[in-house]
Amino acid sequence: MMRMIMVKKRFTLRAGAFFAVALGVFAAGAVAANVLLSVFAFVPANSMALVLADSMPVFSSAVSDDAESLQLAKISRVILGFDVSEPRTILQNQIASIKFGIGLEASGPQPTDAAVPTELPADMKPVIALDMHPDGGEGYLQAGGVMIKNHTTYTPDPTELLAQDLSFNLKESGPKVLITHAHSSEAYTPTDSDFYNPSDPSRTQDMRYTVMHVGEEMAKVLNDMGISTVQDRAVHDYPSYNGSYKSSLAEIQKYLQEYPSIRVVLDVHRDAMQRDDGTRLKDVTEINDEKVAQIMLVTGTDQAGLSHPNWQSGLKFAMKWQSVMNSDYPRLTRAIDFRQERFNTHATLASVIVEVGSVANTLDEAVRGGKYAAESLGKMLKTLI
Repeated sequence: MMRMIMVKKRFTLRAGAFFAVALGVFAAGAVAANVLLSVFAFVPANSMALVLADSMPVFSSAVSDDAESLQLAKISRVILGFDVSEPRTILQNQIASIKFGIGLEASGPQPTDAAVPTELPADMKPVIALDMHPDGGEGYLQAGGVMIKNHTTYTPDPTELLAQDLSFNLKESGPKVLITHAHSSEAYTPTDSDFYNPSDPSRTQDMRYTVMHVGEEMAKVLNDMGISTVQDRAVHDYPSYNGSYKSSLAEIQKYLQEYPSIRVVLDVHRDAMQRDDGTRLKDVTEINDEKVAQIMLVTGTDQAGLSHPNWQSGLKFAMKWQSVMNSDYPRLTRAIDFRQERFNTHATLASVIVEVGSVANTLDEAVRGGKYAAESLGKMLKTLI
């Protein structure tokens, strides 16, 4: 037994020395980081744990598997973004190029291991659920029950727009709808059954828990209804959030070139609403006895300086879609957000941002909302085929 302890200590010291040298080498850049991770793959996790425990007190308390340590590990995943019981997640979280080198293939991020159910920290900020469907009143452009929150100095006539036919048809063969995500990693509030490891606050590279999953479910609904739909699954907001719309636009243009039959582009996001005290807000209604995230359509203009000559076509499309949703599911929608910024709503005559719920909604609520919105869209588009 004493010999085994000595061998273990010698291995730990050697691993510790290697670890220190490797961190120095790491400064050479991302290539060195990937090499380092490849080597670590052969170092047993318990040996790495002993090395880190010598220098990180908080880590040493989580090396054991008692109940208190397991609870600490769960809390660390939510608050700190890493698991103190798993050494590699600490390195990935604290050293940017290691994080960048993990899980990113040429085709995009690969799913991580299945989500582990976890208890959420008791001190998480509270969530307030609000029904944000507008019931009329001042401050809106409105026609036929469709409400528009106007953030521009333009004064479109909503009654006239709603009465007009859409500016396109779907008679050409091939895909009709493209679903994309400029902010691919936007995630929802984790629950005991839907837990993810965050890459940034309220974001994750595990696309099973982001707006990309919501878009995937919307695409299924449309395809099942006979509306051929494709989804852009590239990640545009990681590792850098800046330039995400530019990156997304480049991908949209590739799809439009490959499939000139595409007429509708849906950029699926989720909103982020939080009060000054940290209280998080979620927009929610109830359909078929289930909680459902509400839908906000966002349309852009050229008022911020970027060319968008057909912005009225995009607004008309959003109004008509919202009118169908209001008829199908009366409290599913929020007011259309009519903006000065263009975003990527100039890509086609029917390109809009679709905000499905907010950061405080659960993934299940968002999926339900996305499906209901897609059903109404499919119903409207089938009249154009």
